[in-house]
Amino acid sequence: MYRVIMAPSAGSEFERSAISVAVKLAQRFEADLRLVRVDPAPAMADSIPAIQLLASTQQLLLEEGVVSEPELDARAATIANEWAHDHDH
Repeated sequence: MYRVIMAPSAGSEFERSAISVAVKLAQRFEADLRLVRVDPAPAMADSIPAIQLLASTQQLLLEEGVVSEPELDARAATIANEWAHDHDH
């Protein structure tokens, strides 16, 4: 089905998880595995601190009624637990 599986190689902490999944997929489909280095384009505007961006996004989601505060807290806890579980090994 797949002949080539590509995985990011950018030096991030999430890279290890992505490569692990890519290795499993390549083995399953007997495909070649290629690591691809992707450098982000330089930002042309002032950067927004991640925590400020997250807070703004959360506020917008709440104001638009996309999620309730308890749902947002539950999703955040789930993501944090999954991330912690993936990085404990």
